[in-house]
Amino acid sequence: GIVGSILYLFPGKLLYLLIMFILTFFAGIFSYHLIKNIIKKEEQSLNIYFRKYLKILGLCLILALLVSFFETFITPFMIKVWTILIK
Repeated sequence: GIVGSILYLFPGKLLYLLIMFILTFFAGIFSYHLIKNIIKKEEQSLNIYFRKYLKILGLCLILALLVSFFETFITPFMIKVWTILIK
């Protein structure tokens, strides 16, 4: 029971959670700089932060697709092999 649960959770769900934490962190940084520019009414360019955020967003999208592929095709196979081994 426990090993099957770990096989179900470990690769996909935890990596997806890590991806969401990274994306949330960089979105928070971008939002902080955006709000700071609005409040102080500065003409500071946000292009640097926006480019960095877009790179992280693209990387997270690619990683999310890989995790989805892994969960769709490989995780069921691993669980099936595990259930055969414990019988």
